[in-house]
Amino acid sequence: YVIRFGITLDFDVTNLIYQLPVMVALATISFLWIGSYKGVVRHTGMRDAELRGLEKDCVDMNNDLIYVLKTQASGKEGQDEKGNAFFKPTKSRVDRVIPISAPLKELLKELMQTECNFVLPRLKSWMQGEQSKQLKAFLREIDLPEIRFHDLRASWCTLMLSKGVPAVYVMQIGGWREMKTMDRYIRMAGVEVKGKTDCLECLRVNTLPAEVLKLESKPK
Repeated sequence: YVIRFGITLDFDVTNLIYQLPVMVALATISFLWIGSYKGVVRHTGMRDAELRGLEKDCVDMNNDLIYVLKTQASGKEGQDEKGNAFFKPTKSRVDRVIPISAPLKELLKELMQTECNFVLPRLKSWMQGEQSKQLKAFLREIDLPEIRFHDLRASWCTLMLSKGVPAVYVMQIGGWREMKTMDRYIRMAGVEVKGKTDCLECLRVNTLPAEVLKLESKPK
């Protein structure tokens, strides 16, 4: 995180007491900037507008459930004439419930302690729809391939499918209504073709070795 912000700290024991608060502050800013958004998407598959409209009263920590009931667009489209948050129905216009996994619950415990009514921090760049730009910049700095913010949702879907979760449940949790959209993710996850090459017994490792003969052309 220190490298990310271009700051150099001299780890002198005499100055350590002054440097620690700076390091903690930088780590906190970085967590709020990227980590919380990425972590929630990876465990829920929620769309960007759904994350923006997620309020704390839609998170049931006792029963480990998230209720996806509304969305908030980025920029001026997500505000009314007075500048207050303006909500719309979900993309599929169907409310849904997402189970909270154990790793996600630990993250939500931290996010639920803030004074804001919304689960995720209301960062200016995110509210203006620049989440992909921020994510790509973060990935460049840690030498990882750049992806769009929406790709996190796609990776969540393919991972769920590859782990054996039936497509009907992935569609229900992720908010997809059309099977033709899900078919694309099924192909990417290799669900339908998994194990279909096991019949190629001729390529088994324990096959007895054979002598390789050199082929020579027949003299004219």
